[in-house]
Amino acid sequence: MSEAALLTSLSRSQIYRLELADKFPRKVQIGNGRVGYLLQEVEADIDSLPRVPSRPTKSSKGRINSIDRSPVNGGRS
Repeated sequence: MSEAALLTSLSRSQIYRLELADKFPRKVQIGNGRVGYLLQEVEADIDSLPRVPSRPTKSSKGRINSIDRSPVNGGRS
């Protein structure tokens, strides 16, 4: 689960809650007493999330002059 947490930037408890609510891929049995997630399912889940549009910045004269590409703090709730 720690790799899934790294890929998604979600905590283990957030992933567990989302999985229980059917909002995250289900774990699969990978060995005796071991479970994990299928990478393609986790990646598909990430790709399905809505994108936050880039915000244009304004010049001192109020004109849009470039795109602000700084990260936007967001996530699933």
